[in-house]
Amino acid sequence: MRVLVALGIAERLKPHVVVPEHLAVRNARSGRLLAQGPLGATSAQRYGAPYWVIHRGDLQAALWRCRGSDAGITLRLGSKVENFTAEPDGVAVSTSHGSQPLAARAHALIAADGLWSTLRQQFGHATAPRPAGHTAWRTLVRATPHSRAPRFRRSISGSAPTRISFTNPVKSGRMINVVAIVDDDWREPGWSTPGAPRALLDRFSTAQWHASARDLLAAGERWQKWALFDCPPLASWGKGGHAAR
Repeated sequence: MRVLVALGIAERLKPHVVVPEHLAVRNARSGRLLAQGPLGATSAQRYGAPYWVIHRGDLQAALWRCRGSDAGITLRLGSKVENFTAEPDGVAVSTSHGSQPLAARAHALIAADGLWSTLRQQFGHATAPRPAGHTAWRTLVRATPHSRAPRFRRSISGSAPTRISFTNPVKSGRMINVVAIVDDDWREPGWSTPGAPRALLDRFSTAQWHASARDLLAAGERWQKWALFDCPPLASWGKGGHAAR
């Protein structure tokens, strides 16, 4: 949030954010409150920046609108970075757009291409991502007027053996983001595979999960799932004259 405030887009984000008052952890079976931590004003005072929750699409839209005020920003979609070469005065980047090869030069390259990075091997990291044995499911559920009341602006987590579920409000509180994580040996890469709601609900039995949690899961009509993977940490996070370690 400090970075977003420094970039001057906080006012653009405000209409879309929710400011959770607290984080609550509840017993999955009984729904009993186990622990609660303050957020809201407490978080802003403690860390010098607000704790906001926002839908990814709303954040991206705000960043997109801001780029128009800076003539030095060019957004090029549909391009794949194939390779790069660190040079004394910057970096040369080889990209492709469909079948068309492209080249670019810059002062620096930030390889924010995630777990399945195509550039990581150039930093001496040849280990493939390893499956974590879990699958995460996510959906958006429309919030009821009761859940949108200010005192219910919260993030909630609950857990049971081998399963965990957490929620947080997004879209100015109109929607609730629901994520459920289950033990699973499914290993397909990607993060947007459709999932059958019944298959998920069957994993959260009435014997282990409170009715309120199951009702929230049952309200999800369109689920997407992704297998969770992990990688050992990089020994070096940079390459070239200004490499970060």
